[in-house]
Amino acid sequence: MKTLNILAPLLLLFPISVFASPISDPSSNPSTQIWSVQVWDYSQLTPSDYVQIKESGANTVELQLFWSDIEPQPGKFDFTLLRHNVEWAEEAGLNFILIFWYGPFQPTWVQGYELNSSLEPVGTPGMFAPPWWAYLTDYIEYVNTTISLFLGDPHFLGAYVNYGWLDAFWFGGGYSNSSISHLRAYLEMEYNGSIEALNKAWGSSFSSFSQIRPPLPG
Repeated sequence: MKTLNILAPLLLLFPISVFASPISDPSSNPSTQIWSVQVWDYSQLTPSDYVQIKESGANTVELQLFWSDIEPQPGKFDFTLLRHNVEWAEEAGLNFILIFWYGPFQPTWVQGYELNSSLEPVGTPGMFAPPWWAYLTDYIEYVNTTISLFLGDPHFLGAYVNYGWLDAFWFGGGYSNSSISHLRAYLEMEYNGSIEALNKAWGSSFSSFSQIRPPLPG
């Protein structure tokens, strides 16, 4: 049994972080609450760890997925470790949620980085944000293929798919400069270079495409 380390305001189980705030269960019983434990690296866990999580009062685990482990080569998926952990969680009486990150856990075949205004990689060494526009189809295929394995499982409560707003997460959050530039270029093409056409469609009053910024969450 692993030692539990407490770090306010989050509870941490090595290598697990526990989020102590419940959210509504998307199941048929709206009164049920989810008390979830986020598993950062499930490769280190054993069946007894999931039993410990259940005994702690949680009813759900959020499994942090590493794209590099699941699809080490393009189109070649390995779900062995993920399946084992899902089975252990269910045997312990836990539901599960999948968490997908586009970066920084991308496979080695995902090449390149997003660049800031100084033409430096967005993020920190070892955790640079990959170029979202170059591998969008691959990422969606990875997400859909993984989720499809569990669609009929009553313990599967859904997934978090991090993309776009979090593409520069490791640089303090938000959209990176390259993401904003791509959005502006797309809109300029979509509206044939006419900011007046965009303003009419959006009910806005921009004087140029350079003033447009992506919407914020919430």
